Formats: sequence, structure tokens, C-alpha cells
Amino acid sequence: MQDARFLPKDVWQFLFYPFYFVQEQTLVAEVKFKETRFAIAYLLIVILLGVIIYQYTSRRSPEQKNNLVHVPILGFLLPFYCSAYLIWLKGFSIYRYLMVLELITPALIILIIAYLYPHKRTVFIISIAIFALIAATVKPLDWWRMGWSDNYFGIDSQALKPYENSTIVMWGDEGTGYLVPHFPASTRFVRLRGNMGVSEGTLMRKNAEKFIAETTVGNLYILMTDFNSKSPELGKDLAKENLEIDFQNCQPFPSKIEKYNLCRLQKK
Repeated sequence: MQDARFLPKDVWQFLFYPFYFVQEQTLVAEVKFKETRFAIAYLLIVILLGVIIYQYTSRRSPEQKNNLVHVPILGFLLPFYCSAYLIWLKGFSIYRYLMVLELITPALIILIIAYLYPHKRTVFIISIAIFALIAATVKPLDWWRMGWSDNYFGIDSQALKPYENSTIVMWGDEGTGYLVPHFPASTRFVRLRGNMGVSEGTLMRKNAEKFIAETTVGNLYILMTDFNSKSPELGKDLAKENLEIDFQNCQPFPSKIEKYNLCRLQKK
């Protein structure tokens, strides 16, 4: 199966996709970004091919020997670059798969400029101007990375002290296990629904039901997100255990990953 979400939508995108990246868009990624280096490389490659074709058809050789470019290197890199791009364009068009060419592009730009204008000063000035333009216009993909800090998840463990000797119910497929070490050692966690072996009748589910039944009123909570709080399945699963959520007793529980609520559970 092929993920066709990011493939070119028409012939114009197929022919000129790099120029669409110059503006902020989500054509080839899930998040917005803006990238000019591929459009610049595209233009330089077209100019280079035009020069080579002209030299070949007119049987003219360069006026002077090029001491800046080892032509066989350019002769290998250019076909590799173009063929790799075409494979990406036809098969994927997912930007993160293009990272290798993204790294190669600056070197290719310099090589093409040096081939067209074999003078060190000229190459230096043009390269600086092009890379300054790229640096000024680029907007990298933001994958919501966070800076390093003493507390990676931004969780205040001291604020969780009131949950000592409590049982907290987890529900849903979201990964929430990273929260557990921040709670007091006496806090017990059970899961009524997840993506690993907690369906009804399993030993894990039976143990969860046993621990919930043994927990006294006032010490039983559910960990909720805005997403799973709207699921009708949540209420059904809790009703099977004779539980309901006391929405008047919910405590916000923020982290750098997600905003949670710890809501008290009442037994019917």
C-alpha cells in the first residue's frame, strides 16, 4: 500500500513541486514548513543542463580549464541527486524521506556555481548570497520538540503527594505510563482499557477490577484527557464496574506532553 496523501495533485505540482515549498504549506508533511533550497537547486540544475546542452550542440568547450570543480564528481552527484528526487517524487513525496538530499543540496549548489563561474571570488560571493537567502526564508518543520530541562516531562511530583495510597484508573490507548514514576510509591495504577491485553475476562482485567473494588471511596480516581473524556465507551466501561465520574472533583494535571485531569470516581 502507498501513502498517497503527499503525492503531487496535478502535473504542475509534479513538474514544479520544489517551488511550492517556497511558501508555507503542508503539501509534503504533517506540519507547516517553508524551504527554498530545493527551488534554488532546481533552477541551477536547469541552467547547468542548458549550458551543457549548448556546449555539446555547438561543439564549444569551456574557455578556460575549471580548477574549482572535479567534473567527474559533479557528473556522479547530479544524476544521483536527480534520480533520487524523481524516485521520492513518484514513490513517496514525504518530506522527511528527502533529508539526505536536503543535506546534499548546499554542496550541489556550490558545485554548479563553480562549474558555471570558475572564479573563487565569484563563487564565494554568489554562494554567500544564496545561503543568506535560504537562511532568511527557511522555516523548518516543527515537530514539537522540547528543550532540555531538569524535569523532562514538566511534572510537579510534590503536587501529587495527596494521591498517596490511592488507586488511579487509566483508560484508553494513549501512552500514559511515563506518568507513573512521578506519583508517590504507594499510589496504585490499574487500566480498564488499553492497547495491550486488558479486555474483559483476562487476568489483568480481573486484577484491575479486584483492586478497584478494594479501594475505599475517596481514594479512587481516573486519569483523563480531553480526548478520552468525550468517548461514550468510557462511561460504559465505568458503569460495568459500578463507577461514575464526579466531574465536580477534578484536578488539572499538566505536563509538557498532554494536559490531564485527575477526577474522583464514585461507586454507585
